[in-house]
Amino acid sequence: MCIIRALRLDRVLFGATRFVSLNLGPQFADPPPFDLRAVYESSTHRTPLVFVLSPGVDPTAQVNGLARELGIRIDICALGQGQAPVAMNLITAGLKEGSWVFLANCHLMLSWMPELEKRISEYCALTEDSPNAPHWDFRLWLSASPSPNFPIAILQRGIKMTTEPPRGLRANMTQLYNLVSDEQFARCQQRFKYKRLLFSLCWFHAILLERRKFKSLGFNVPYEFNESDFSICHDLIIVFLDEYADRTPFLDMALAVLRVRFLSDLHLHQKCTYPSLHGL
Repeated sequence: MCIIRALRLDRVLFGATRFVSLNLGPQFADPPPFDLRAVYESSTHRTPLVFVLSPGVDPTAQVNGLARELGIRIDICALGQGQAPVAMNLITAGLKEGSWVFLANCHLMLSWMPELEKRISEYCALTEDSPNAPHWDFRLWLSASPSPNFPIAILQRGIKMTTEPPRGLRANMTQLYNLVSDEQFARCQQRFKYKRLLFSLCWFHAILLERRKFKSLGFNVPYEFNESDFSICHDLIIVFLDEYADRTPFLDMALAVLRVRFLSDLHLHQKCTYPSLHGL
């Protein structure tokens, strides 16, 4: 390790990871998959669940999937200008009906966070025999980028979660496969083609995620591909396979996934370097 440190500083992290894996075991080097259901089961209706966002990580699909799996209605509100009354109404309805409320991107409305902190304190102070006590099935999910102005009281009262982007093609592909639930996996009728196309999509998406270490090299602008991009492309594949059962339009499918989804996210108002993506 000292020789690697002296000769190749950029390889120290990889060397240390391999050293730990060989001597202590791969379980100490590879982070375990994130189990959102276990986090939910450890929470209560008085416990906010806070996602501390990392670049390229979007927990919306995971929370949506867990809600469908448990048969619970979830209301999602992307915070921004003018969304404070909407968020408050969703919380009030959720407390009464027992639905979930997911307030995304709280860091965009830090000035409103003290009001949210006060609302959380109000319903947490109610006793179970109170007529306005929160429903037992209610859950408040929050997501925010790290910020020193985020209310400390919410963090102290809630469960904090953060998922760092996986490193390496294998870790990226494992995480992408974990995003596909058993119900989604069994939804497509053409199983033979679907399995192979799913692997190709995971491979393509994992390569794009790994290219972040090279910044904008090969692209005009850097872009954080996230789980929502993958979920939309996955749904596109299922639609194409089910709608065209006799003859699968592979070329149209590739163009839809490559250009409509990924290239549109690379900012439609800016020209993108097609060869770099076509080469993948």
